[in-house]
Amino acid sequence: MREPAKTPSAARKRYAHFLQLALSCLTTAIWTFGEIDEYSALVTSDDRIRLKREGDLPNLTLEGTQLFEIVPDDRFDGEYRTHTLAYVYTLRYEADDDELISWHWHPLTTPDRPYPHLHVAIDAPDLGTALSKAHIPTGRVSFESVVRFCLSDLAVEARENDWIDIIGDTEARFRKFSSWGGNA
Repeated sequence: MREPAKTPSAARKRYAHFLQLALSCLTTAIWTFGEIDEYSALVTSDDRIRLKREGDLPNLTLEGTQLFEIVPDDRFDGEYRTHTLAYVYTLRYEADDDELISWHWHPLTTPDRPYPHLHVAIDAPDLGTALSKAHIPTGRVSFESVVRFCLSDLAVEARENDWIDIIGDTEARFRKFSSWGGNA
């Protein structure tokens, strides 16, 4: 269901609300508003959000950041929307500082690498390059996709029993209204 945003403040609030629903499937942490350089940002409230995993698997941590701006919505007269400018979502082992997996898209700060990409901590010496330093191309990655990956593939314990419905709803809404065609 579409929720019109008649003011920049309403667009900002709507943006955070749906990202918060997705985050709540993992944790009680929240997205907080801030600024990075001259850009508006949403940042996960804890430096590293602890993600408990099933059984004896080592826990993970998650960090998330999105840069955005509020712009007039050319699809709906008199309304506003957010326009994502960059994101970084990083998973680590709880006891480790090194990135395990990190999804990046930050064309403003790395114009020589304007495309979305992935970093993975894999040692493959025969490749001749460290994959952790490589920029593995991806499509745009939604935060909901990262949450789904944690819960479905990494055995992270869900905080919400209906997480599949929550992620399905928030991601469907995100894709429907994204300005880049829903190619997350």
